[in-house]
Amino acid sequence: MIAAIGRDLSFTHEEVKHCMRKIVEAAFEYQQNVSRLEDAKCRAGSDMVKIMQFVFPVAIKIQQETMHQCGLPSDYEAAIRFTQLLHRFEKDDEELANLAGRFKTVFMPPLFSQAQFAPMQATTSSTTADSKQESP
Repeated sequence: MIAAIGRDLSFTHEEVKHCMRKIVEAAFEYQQNVSRLEDAKCRAGSDMVKIMQFVFPVAIKIQQETMHQCGLPSDYEAAIRFTQLLHRFEKDDEELANLAGRFKTVFMPPLFSQAQFAPMQATTSSTTADSKQESP
């Protein structure tokens, strides 16, 4: 597995996937965490700076607690490395990409999270088509 401080934080694809399943479950299904996130979101409103100040730390804390429960290191450095590997692995793993996307909705306002997943070509095509119809 993974060594102590000053260690190689090389999580396997399967470790990241298993833990990400548990993180999403913890964020959306455990009432204690749902309440923590709702309280943070109420404090933040739609202000992105406040979301980073109040919601993001709660989401990261849930991630770290779940990493610990999965038997992985859970300090800040490990959480950063986990997230980096998640981004790398999700490119080739649709389930992992969906899990990551779902977790991102915890701390991203709806407008930002929807825009991130909306295909750019479809938006551009419909905008172009709409402007052609409006032109005489």
